[in-house]
Amino acid sequence: MIFKKHNLNNRIKFKLNEKGIEIIKADNPLHDLTEDENGYVTLQVWEFMRLFGNYMYLGGAMPFDSQVLIEIPEE
Repeated sequence: MIFKKHNLNNRIKFKLNEKGIEIIKADNPLHDLTEDENGYVTLQVWEFMRLFGNYMYLGGAMPFDSQVLIEIPEE
C-alpha cells in the first residue's frame, strides 16, 4: 500500500444515488449537481466530508457509489 499526501481542498468525484441527491438538496437547494460525461459529481474533499460524514457508518446505506475518484496532483 502506498500513502500520498492529499490536500482537503483537492477534489473528489463520485456518483450520487437518490439519497445523496436528497442530502445535497436539503443542505442547499441551489447546489450545483452537474454531472460529467461519466455521471460523476465533483466537490472539494472537505465539502464532501461535511455533507456526507453523518450518513457514513457501518451498516448504513451509502448516499453515493462506494467507488470514488480522488484528485492527486502530479508532483
